[in-house]
Amino acid sequence: TNAGLSRYNSNTGNFTSWFEKHGLPQNVLISIDADANGNIWLGTLTKGLVRFDGETFTNWTTEDGLAHNAVWDIELDKNGRVWCATDGGFSIFNPSADSGTGGTFTNYSSAHGLPVDAGLLVKEAPDGSMWLGLDEGGVARVIKEGPNAEFELFNMDHGLYNNSVVAMEFGWKGSLWIGTSRGVDRLDVGHFKETAQKQFQHYD
Repeated sequence: TNAGLSRYNSNTGNFTSWFEKHGLPQNVLISIDADANGNIWLGTLTKGLVRFDGETFTNWTTEDGLAHNAVWDIELDKNGRVWCATDGGFSIFNPSADSGTGGTFTNYSSAHGLPVDAGLLVKEAPDGSMWLGLDEGGVARVIKEGPNAEFELFNMDHGLYNNSVVAMEFGWKGSLWIGTSRGVDRLDVGHFKETAQKQFQHYD
């Protein structure tokens, strides 16, 4: 929330909350996800990426390799890596095995082939592929990672209603639902994989 982190106990009906005085680097939180070990990962507005293990907050910023300190979305992939959509591109954080402060960042931005730097969303498809939602840049599918990273773009040139992507989720049979500033689009990912045709269904 804009006022710290809260956890609801459905058994008691009570909330437990944490703020800067408890170790949060910032009370303004704009994204959240959880990993298989029960850690909570948080994105802040200006203070980077945070991990909460139930007792301790650990913080990573641009000084540690994060692309930008505004983390708008977080997605844990099947390998336990933390994907972050930031104002400066997309960061992939590979935490150290000991759950300490170590780990490495890999960053992707317009310098690596994306149409814009600002990232808003990141989602893992049922097949394990990663999809990126861009601010005024449409959607990008990660084809190849590493120094020679490759991305496939889906934007207004291919039938997307609008390039301002504000929401993204995978639904039935792997269809990708995309919320834009002008409505909702559905991409049949299965059909695309079979035919390479980028067909969008629009919903106003």
